[in-house]
Amino acid sequence: MIRLSWLILIALLGLPSSLQGAEAVEKVIDKGFHHLGDSVSKWKEANPQPEGIRLDLSFVAKSSSHETLLSIKHRDTDGKWDLVVNGETIAQLRKEGSLRRFYYPIPPNLLRDGTNLLSVISRSPTDDISVGDIRFFDQPLAKALRLGRVQVTVRDGANKEKMPTRLTVLGVGKKVVDIFETDQATLAVRPGLVYSGSGTAEFSLPAGHYTIIATRGMEWSRAELNCEVTEGNRVEAALEIRREVQTKGYIASDTHIHTVTFSGHGDSSLQERLVTIAGEGVELAISTDHNHQTDYQPEQQKLGLNDYFTPVTGNEVTTKNGHFNAFPLSPKEPVPNHKETNWVTLAADIRSHGAKVIILNHPRWPNQKENPFTLMQFNQSSGDRVGNVAIPVDGLELANSTSLQKDPLLLFRDWFALLNYGDKIKAIGSSDSHTVGDPVGQGRTYVQSSTDDPTRIDIKEMVGNFQKGRTTISLGIFSEIVVDGKFGPGDLASGAKTMEVRFRVAAPAWVTPRRGLVFLNGQLVQEKVVPVKEGLPTDEWITFKIRKPNHDAHLVCIALGDGVKNESWKTEADYTLAATNPVWIDADGDGKFTTPRETARLLLKSSERTLATLQRIAQKEDGGIAVQAMSLARSEWPLAKLVGVDGLLKSLAKQIPAFALYQSQLQSH
Repeated sequence: MIRLSWLILIALLGLPSSLQGAEAVEKVIDKGFHHLGDSVSKWKEANPQPEGIRLDLSFVAKSSSHETLLSIKHRDTDGKWDLVVNGETIAQLRKEGSLRRFYYPIPPNLLRDGTNLLSVISRSPTDDISVGDIRFFDQPLAKALRLGRVQVTVRDGANKEKMPTRLTVLGVGKKVVDIFETDQATLAVRPGLVYSGSGTAEFSLPAGHYTIIATRGMEWSRAELNCEVTEGNRVEAALEIRREVQTKGYIASDTHIHTVTFSGHGDSSLQERLVTIAGEGVELAISTDHNHQTDYQPEQQKLGLNDYFTPVTGNEVTTKNGHFNAFPLSPKEPVPNHKETNWVTLAADIRSHGAKVIILNHPRWPNQKENPFTLMQFNQSSGDRVGNVAIPVDGLELANSTSLQKDPLLLFRDWFALLNYGDKIKAIGSSDSHTVGDPVGQGRTYVQSSTDDPTRIDIKEMVGNFQKGRTTISLGIFSEIVVDGKFGPGDLASGAKTMEVRFRVAAPAWVTPRRGLVFLNGQLVQEKVVPVKEGLPTDEWITFKIRKPNHDAHLVCIALGDGVKNESWKTEADYTLAATNPVWIDADGDGKFTTPRETARLLLKSSERTLATLQRIAQKEDGGIAVQAMSLARSEWPLAKLVGVDGLLKSLAKQIPAFALYQSQLQSH
């Protein structure tokens, strides 16, 4: 049976500088590195060939009635590896990809005078690891590392009440440091990181100088302080943060959240996940473990976190042909058939289990050559795909904060093509967080709500607003849109010849928005700089005057900003963004929305099927409608005309960006 110390073991990059000259006497057990596992690997420090699945090392020590310490470096520990001293398991090697140093206490009275046996034993024979540079300290961890105690309290600057928070702890050079001796149930701890569900956190640090930063997602300010920790002493630190982004009428949701407990990878336990949700200010938390329906509520109740968010049970239905988030689902019912690869059949099965919302996740994952869209030869300009297969989902992830594209508009082009083709799919923002360190809710979807109280959220209302597109998406920036003073996301709008588009861009002082963009049928029609004052939050309504289009069109606003480099909320890519879901412009006032593809079909039908007709549409209509006309001509006109059609396309591609993209996509397939 594993004997766990009351210490929470955290990875160390190496001995902190504060240990230089310390009295702790360390003994090197083994300077070298060992490759354990069953297959060839390419580490610099260890032999490519495995030595086996067990390592035994002898070392000399004295029997001890106090706790002693092992220091070990290892990497790529994905499976279970037991750390055994004299036949007793004292710990499992912590899961970690990079080469890092870990400290593992040896319980009192386990060592004997003379020769002792240290073993590393695999429970996962197919897992290959590198392990070595093993050292022994004849002292408890607190003494060996010269630990001092730190207590941090974070309060809401407005009402002075304690609140869940994320603490980032940095040492010399603003580098993340290691955190020890944490035993509070409402903490989630990793190197340089402490989430607190209560607003208070106690932990230990090696003696030295530190910067502590408090955050709570992108609606709140960032506060920091510097402190000096000395061995055996206690530091009490107080921080205040304030709400800087007002989101009245909207609820912050994350539709893509994982636990290692039920997804089987990542590092966040169920308990830790709930603490991180509260600490990042997510108000509607949808569980989406892989092929599992996780109910957060019982554990949320135990942790006392009911005041901070409403949970919804979902499932990331993980197939060989794409991943699909689905909710709401019952945790007591069977899971959908994740072996099904036909999307129409799969979606029908998911809905038969009760799901009202289905989202196609990270459509360009894992890379540009291998992903669901590439496999179906999806044309990013027209929305065409092999067999014109249906994409029977309600939403598409455009801002997945752990799978961001280098180009912030890449997935938007996919989405605009779908909208132009006639797929009324909604934009979704999410985190896809599998770990404590990746901020849950960094990517999020804001859902219109009749309440701002996270404990009184009407799930049925939320589901309905997801379906209707009464949402906006966020990666560090919040947005709203109002057209002609009354129409918002999901609305069918009709009005004067000149439309007034008001676009709200709001962000905390530590996020910098730069540009506000307006798109009609996926074509950029206007752009403005967002006024920003350094060191202050941004909250600006930008007004655009847009000529009402000749035909029905979808109108979307996007805000783009700088990436966040600070370790407290670092973004994977070098940008932040926000986007609205479409306002559907009813240009002809017939009380319904006609898609760009259907508009193109009507325009072609009203004229002769000639190249002159195609050219006239290309020159007169917006790029979204014009490309749909070209797509229809290529798919429906007689073969004898295709040579002329492709010749016209080649000519148009030199003049019009929409046709240049369309042609390049045809060539790539």
